[in-house]
Amino acid sequence: MPNFPPRRLSGYRLHTACLLAAGLQMLPVAASAQHAARPEALWAERQVVFWAEAHTGAVHAVGIRNGVSEFGVLRAPQRRAVTRLSLDPAQAVLTVTGDDAVYHYDARTLHLIRRDEARLARAPQAAGGGRKSP
Repeated sequence: MPNFPPRRLSGYRLHTACLLAAGLQMLPVAASAQHAARPEALWAERQVVFWAEAHTGAVHAVGIRNGVSEFGVLRAPQRRAVTRLSLDPAQAVLTVTGDDAVYHYDARTLHLIRRDEARLARAPQAAGGGRKSP
């Protein structure tokens, strides 16, 4: 077995290695604590995680194939909060339920396909049984 001299890590690599080590140790605790607070969707085939900042409306696209690398952020001027993320891997469509509308994005290119305000407006009415209050 060859004997290589130890490599000295640069500040950035050392910082990243420490964060990864600490994060892996706390993963079960952090995942259970943040699961309810942060909407997420996993695209296992493409090794991509989408997660939302629930109170800002931003949705982050992070590649996890060769390390962790954020490759896009989805923002909409009208969206201030995200309550739900869902992914249809067969159609490659990411659905973002925001406080103002439901957004449909192409999960490959991160381009907006459509913004549907009517669908969000119908949701509270359906939950109330369709009755109108006097």
